[in-house]
Amino acid sequence: MKIAPVQNSPKNNVNFGAVSSISKYGDNLQNAIVKSIDKSFDNILPKISDNEKELGPIYDKITDGIASIIGTAANTGVSKKLVNTLNKFKKPSARMADLASFAITFFYVNNTRKSKKIEEERKMPLMVNNIAVTVVSSTMAALIDKFSDVALDRVKGALYNQKGTQALENTVNAIKNNSNLAQEFKGHSVEELGKDILSSQEFIKNIREYSKRFEKTKSLTIFAITVRFLVTVLMVPVVGKLVKMIKEHINKDAQQVQSRQSAAKTDNDDDDDDD
Repeated sequence: MKIAPVQNSPKNNVNFGAVSSISKYGDNLQNAIVKSIDKSFDNILPKISDNEKELGPIYDKITDGIASIIGTAANTGVSKKLVNTLNKFKKPSARMADLASFAITFFYVNNTRKSKKIEEERKMPLMVNNIAVTVVSSTMAALIDKFSDVALDRVKGALYNQKGTQALENTVNAIKNNSNLAQEFKGHSVEELGKDILSSQEFIKNIREYSKRFEKTKSLTIFAITVRFLVTVLMVPVVGKLVKMIKEHINKDAQQVQSRQSAAKTDNDDDDDDD
């Protein structure tokens, strides 16, 4: 049995902003559609545990408190300008994380530079290492995230079709086996029912919940690649070479200054001898 084709946006992103469209059916058929949708997701979406039910109110209070603090801070002029700037990006929260990362790196590097407890020879490697790691990890994470979105959108589209087809088949089978449902379904087509299932609030809610798992997996993968591979494997020799180049440049400048000072001293000595 075929379901109506998925209407994706121009960027191949599945449209998750649809509204319920099953209210035109009878109550019994609406219940059957909702059960069919839930049944198609039963094998992939975990049920809420008793612990989650008990901790839910506590979690809600904590998140409400955090949201209240953030909301107060967001009313400042600086925050509003920052929000307007971040809104130009596709993923503002990710860019906010980048800003936080760079801010932490700045404070760490500045404190390292001013520290009297750290030996002078160790300061430069520490500062270069932190700056290089922050720049490379943030840049690579953003690039990997951007190019992996295409694959993730295709996975979401495939899931959208697959689960929509299952929900439609479950509903059609329920209609065939129930005369009351068959009576309520009169005047409607299977194609129309398929489109209504895809755009219903119940289906969208389930597909969103499952899509979050793909996005979380992608985030963890990006984190593992940048932190466990780029930083620990690639950046060690790179930072070593950067430190060496910087030291060579500093030593070269120091030698040039010393040479100019020596030349100036020699000229002064010659002038004194002439006198």
